[in-house]
Amino acid sequence: MATLNQHLAQRGLAPVVRGVQRVAQHLRGPAHISQTSLAPPAPAIEWTGHHNSASREKGMNFASCARAIASSQFLTSTGLHQSPSQWAFKTYGQDHVVTKMLGQQEKNFLAAGDARLGGLQIPPPVAEEMYALLREREVFENVVRPQHRPIINGKLSLPSIKNGTTVSWIGEGGTIPTTGMEFDLREVSVRKAAAIVPMTWEIATSGVAMDATVRNDLLKALQEAFEIAKIFGTGANGQPRGARNWANFGGLFIPAAADPTLANFRTDLSKMLQALRSRKKGNVTSAALLGGPALEEYLVTVTDPQNGRTPFKDEVEKGMLRQRRFGTSGHFPEDLGPEGNASELLLIDGDDCIVGDVSETRVDVTKEATLISGNTQLNAFQQDMQFMRIIAFTAFAMRYDSIVVLTNHKYGEQFVN
Repeated sequence: MATLNQHLAQRGLAPVVRGVQRVAQHLRGPAHISQTSLAPPAPAIEWTGHHNSASREKGMNFASCARAIASSQFLTSTGLHQSPSQWAFKTYGQDHVVTKMLGQQEKNFLAAGDARLGGLQIPPPVAEEMYALLREREVFENVVRPQHRPIINGKLSLPSIKNGTTVSWIGEGGTIPTTGMEFDLREVSVRKAAAIVPMTWEIATSGVAMDATVRNDLLKALQEAFEIAKIFGTGANGQPRGARNWANFGGLFIPAAADPTLANFRTDLSKMLQALRSRKKGNVTSAALLGGPALEEYLVTVTDPQNGRTPFKDEVEKGMLRQRRFGTSGHFPEDLGPEGNASELLLIDGDDCIVGDVSETRVDVTKEATLISGNTQLNAFQQDMQFMRIIAFTAFAMRYDSIVVLTNHKYGEQFVN
């Protein structure tokens, strides 16, 4: 009995046969890579972190790895089994650093007896690149400039001096008194944030050009989550406790003047600086100011009634205020107070803010989920798509209560919609 290929060839359809064979070969991958092999041949490589080619922007290798992991799961669910490194091989080539990293990682996890995890985790050097790019984009990181510490065993332990050492002068033959130093320990656990990005067949099967779209979507989602957590995180429901809520455990609060005049703003700002100086014994060189967008508009437009000048405009446009770093975040509430037209201004010592770093990121996809955003529901199965979930980790704490909050200020209320 003639085979289907022979039958088609007899009918003059040999070109069609060859086209089908080429498509099948493309889906299977190169001949030397089997359907079930974990990775294309790749030499062992050293993960030094310097893995970007000169032509690749920051975060592109992260997007490539995320796409490779998610797309391999997407295609596997349709019956086209591929490991992440196989997908990277076909999309970027055998010599691309992402192909090599994913291939080496799969081999490492297979040797350790956990092949599945090797298909879910972003290689640590690429994850570190993503976290570094997030820090470049976050307002809190750029303005407050917190200290960074590695996470050990899932916890961030922060020793602090509760009562300082007492230094005494002694005469000849005198006895040296004991110091009065007391220590405190703040310990916080690592928290994880999940960013969900819809993923279509086109994204899973597109070439390198789609990497920038995936990178931008993921960075936008993670940047928003991390920034909110570091400033306003509640410490509940999986969130870290942000700087504003650490203030509730010993920070200083100054109520703003009722009348939002230029003179009152200068007075309120001086009160904040003096309060932090008193607590820090004059050392406030690393302190920064963080507020909402309406406050920034106020500062660049308010004029001095005596000379008609804008006293803060030049300084604020350079990211400074009273010779302190200054920035704004759109996440500041501007509807506080009894009249719903007030906001807050934070003065934070960045040296006492500690961010715990974890060089781990995991990727997973699902088709059996519904994404709810406001009143909109998006069912993955109905829309013929899957949802890609990126899980990132962090921790945040303040060693000392070096934060001052100006409460219920109305500076810039005219700019609030």
